[in-house]
Order: sequence, then C-alpha cells, then structure tokens
Amino acid sequence: MTITGGWSATIALLLWGIAAGLLWKNRGRLTGTTLTAPWAWCLAAFTAVVAAELAIATGGNRAWGESLRYAAAVASFCPLVGVLGAKRPQDWAWQWIVASLWAVLAVPSVEALLFRPGQPLYLVPAWSWLLLALWLLTALNYLATRFWPSCLLVLTAQALLLADYSPLAAVLPPLAGNPAARLSGLLCAVSAIALVAGGLPRRTRPAEPLDRVWRDFRDAYGAAWTLRIAQRLRETAHRDANTLAGVWHSPLGEQPITAAERQAIEQSLRALLARFVCEEWIARRLR
Repeated sequence: MTITGGWSATIALLLWGIAAGLLWKNRGRLTGTTLTAPWAWCLAAFTAVVAAELAIATGGNRAWGESLRYAAAVASFCPLVGVLGAKRPQDWAWQWIVASLWAVLAVPSVEALLFRPGQPLYLVPAWSWLLLALWLLTALNYLATRFWPSCLLVLTAQALLLADYSPLAAVLPPLAGNPAARLSGLLCAVSAIALVAGGLPRRTRPAEPLDRVWRDFRDAYGAAWTLRIAQRLRETAHRDANTLAGVWHSPLGEQPITAAERQAIEQSLRALLARFVCEEWIARRLR
C-alpha cells in the first residue's frame, strides 16, 4: 500500500501525540537534575520533524520539502549535545550552544531555500562527515548503558531521517521521498522514548547503595560524564590501581577498600554529582 502525503502527515501527528504524552508524563523524574533542557530538546526535535511533515503535506515543491525535512531532522542531535553540557552552573547557558549548533547544521537548508530555490539540497562532504560524527557520538555515549536498546532505536531513527546526507548516501537507496522510511524513523524514536519511560530494560538493584547512585547517573548521563567523574574519583581517593573500566559499574572500583577510603569516595561522589543532581535524588538511591 502506498502512503500518501496526507496519510503520512496524519500518522506522524499521531506518533507525535504518543511521544509528547510519554515525555510530559515522565518529566517529573528529571526534577532536581540538569536533564530538563535535554528533555525539552527531545520534545522540540520530535515536534520539528512532525511539523515539517505537516507543512509539506499542505503543498510545496520537492526541493522545498527536502530542505525543510533536513533542517528538522538535524534537531535530533540537540538532546545529546544538551546532555554533554548538563553541568551546573553553565547548564542553561550551554543551551545557547545547542541552539547555535542546530542553526549551523541547518545552514545548507537555508542556503538552498534562499539562493538555490527549486534545486535539490546539497551537502558538501565535510558536512556529511560532521553528521556522521554526531551520530557516532550518540552511540559512544549511551550504547554501554542500561538503555542501549533505546540508543539503538535513536541511532536507527537518525539513520533513516538523514540517510540521504550521510557519507554512504552514494551507495544507499534514496529515502528522502519515501514516507515509509520517515515514518519508520519516527516509530523508532517513539519506541526509544517508550522504553526509557517504562524503565526498560529493568535494572538489577545493587546491594551497595553507592552503586545504585552511580549506575542511575551513568545510565542517565552516559559515558562522557561518567568517565570524567570516575577519573576525578580516582584522583580524590588515590586509587590508581583502579582503571576507568574497573569503576564503570561501581565508584568503589574493583579493589578492596578500607572504611576510610569508602567514606572519602562517598563524600567526593556527593560533591561531584551535586553539579548534576539534587541531594534528594542521591538520598532516594541511598535508602
């Protein structure tokens, strides 16, 4: 069955309603954390992609629609970049950087609409490689966390929405004009949100309270911040024997420690995480 523009826009709007409902219902989980802005970027990116589909369904030539879809699709990188700057006190100022990145990534669309109206969207190779680098950054930050299925779904969604602009576009079938591919990308994104909202996959509750704090932070903020804080913990506790890989699952590391060392690690961990989460967030996981 062929999916027409009108049906494509209707299905996209339905998927947006599901995604927005899940995001809004679970926003309370982020209270006291610096992830509120990335949450907002997630909603904004999904809204932009669906709004583009609705605008295109009302009419316009192919080149105009292609430029609009590209500008909306690159917004999918904003939530990740928002997380990379989610440390107090600069977390809100960082969002100007995120907005600037979106504007820069959308430059080819603006150029096409203003200076090459009616012509197909064109990205120079360097631009395509930049998109691939951001795509890989998402994989590196979250594939090793508990939410790796959602990460895979997000990567698939981005690949479907931006396939025509990747360095591999020359050997891949064109997808910009394929409504099924775009809707599949949106469905993957909705599925990723649903898994995170449902807390899936379920985590095994560690017996050690500090491990519960650590793993929830790791899964929420990803590898970039986790490894940075792990390095700081090693420096604070003078635990050079613990490699960064050794503290991936526990801030206490893989070597036996004394009670004094454990106390030093807990105090340091609380101080470091205070830049990201509130004291109540930590206390709930220490119970």
